[in-house]
Amino acid sequence: AFARERGVENDYALRSWDKWGTLGDVYTEADTPRHVFVGTTSSDRRLATHVGFEFRTVREAAEKAGWELAEPGRSRDGGGVVDRLRRIVTDRLR
Repeated sequence: AFARERGVENDYALRSWDKWGTLGDVYTEADTPRHVFVGTTSSDRRLATHVGFEFRTVREAAEKAGWELAEPGRSRDGGGVVDRLRRIVTDRLR
């Protein structure tokens, strides 16, 4: 949905199989010296290893990329767009 809503073409749609088949397609079609799969479960680790990808946890990937992790659904600055706008307006009215 994210890609479709923003007009981004998805090169590797799930088609008629699950992520095992799709990840296998990515591995064989992507001409790169390194394949990394970022996942969260032991099933993700098995999938990555079986297909030939390196496996990294979200925490490992974030650390290497210099990203700060946050709880799902919560932004670093304490809210979404509406909350930020409300704070800006409130601060200016004071």
